[in-house]
Amino acid sequence: MITAATALADLFEEVTGERLQPGSVRLTGDDPVLPGRFRVGALAAASVGATTAAAAALLRDRGVDPGLVSVKTRHAAIAFRSERYLRVNGEPVGDVWSPLTGDYRASAGWVRLSCEYPHHARAAATALGAAPTREAFVAAIAKREAVAVEDAVVAAGGAAAAMRTWEAWREHPQGAAVRGIPLVTLEPLDDGVPARPLPDGPRPLSGVRVLDLTHAIAGPVCARVLAGHGADVLRVGAEHLTTLPNLAIDGGFGKHSCFLDLRQPADRNTLRGLAREADVVVQSYRPVALAGYGFGAVGAVVLAFTGAHGPLALVVGSLVLGFCSVAMPAMTSVAMASADRSLTGSASGVFNTARQSGGALGAAVLGTLSTVGTAGTGASVLLRTPMLVVAAAYLLSIGLTALCTPARDRSRE
Repeated sequence: MITAATALADLFEEVTGERLQPGSVRLTGDDPVLPGRFRVGALAAASVGATTAAAAALLRDRGVDPGLVSVKTRHAAIAFRSERYLRVNGEPVGDVWSPLTGDYRASAGWVRLSCEYPHHARAAATALGAAPTREAFVAAIAKREAVAVEDAVVAAGGAAAAMRTWEAWREHPQGAAVRGIPLVTLEPLDDGVPARPLPDGPRPLSGVRVLDLTHAIAGPVCARVLAGHGADVLRVGAEHLTTLPNLAIDGGFGKHSCFLDLRQPADRNTLRGLAREADVVVQSYRPVALAGYGFGAVGAVVLAFTGAHGPLALVVGSLVLGFCSVAMPAMTSVAMASADRSLTGSASGVFNTARQSGGALGAAVLGTLSTVGTAGTGASVLLRTPMLVVAAAYLLSIGLTALCTPARDRSRE
C-alpha cells in the first residue's frame, strides 16, 4: 500500500518539479479518518503537506527559517470537509447538495446528476422529460441506460455522468485523451513582461497580488490557499450569476471581493486593468468562457483549472464525469445504493478531488513564484490543471487501490 508519505513526495515533485527533501515534512496519523472506501485522510495530508512544503521553501528563499512542516492526517481530512463546519452567526448555512443531486439507478448501470445550479436542474428535467423532483427523476432514469441519461442531460446543458468500469473509462475517448497528461503543465508565455523579485514581507506570499476568477470548489480553494500564505487576493464575481452561498463563503476566507459584469465594456476594461496589476491570475471557467470576452493569459502567473484535452474539454460538469468514471468502480453496490450520501463516497469524493486539485495547484504556484521571483528565470507562465486529469490521472498515478480501505460504517459510533 502506498503511504501518505509516498503520495506526498510524488505529488510535491509532480507539481513543483523538485524533489521533497527527506525529513522536511512530518505526517502523523493515518486512515481511516472518514467513513467510506477512499483514504481521504492520506489524500488530504499529501495535498496539505505538499502545499505547505512549497510555502516553506518560498519562505526559506526570503531568508526565514520555516522550521519543520507538520501535518496531522485528521486535521487535513477535516479541512477537506470545511464546508460542513461553516457557520454564520452560529447557524449552519445549509446543505451544499440539491435534493436532485445524487446517484440514480438506471435500467443498465448507475448515473450521477449534479443539480446544484438551477440551470443544471432545468436541463436535467428537460432531458428526462420529468418534473424536477427526486421521485420523478428516479422513475424516468430507471427506464433508460446510464450512458443514455448522461448523453441526454449533457446535450441539454446539464451535468451528468454514467458510472463506468475501469475498462470502459480507458476505452472512452476522454479517458484515452487524458491518459499520461501530467497533473500540472507549465507553459512559458512570451509576452515581454519582465519578472520582478518577490516583495519584502514576513509571509511566503507577502505582497503577491492574486486575481481570483473562480467559482465552485477547486479554484476558490486554490486562491484561499494563496491568501492563507499571505497573498493579497481579490475575488471577482458577477452579481447576475448564480452562486452557492456555502461554497462562496467557505472559499472566500482571506480574500477581498467585488462584482464585475463582463457584458459591459467598462467592466471588461476594469478587469484588464486588474489583470495587468496581478502577479497571479487563477481562473476556473471553461477554456472558451473568458476568451469570448477577449481575455487571454498575459502578464502574470496564470493558473487555469481547465484543459483542452479530449472531447469533454468544453463540457459542463466534466469533473463529475471524471470522478464517477474513475472512482465509482471501487465502491460496492451496497455503498452506491446507500441513501446516506456521506457514506457512499461519491458526493464527498467530488469535493475531495476538487480540494486536492486546489491544493496541488497552490503548491505549483508557490514553487513557480520561487523560481520566477528569486531566480529571474522567466516572466509570465501558464499553469494548467485539467479537472478530468486531476480526477483520473492523480488517483491512477498513486494507485487507486492503495487509496482505498475497507468501508467502515461509523453511523452508530
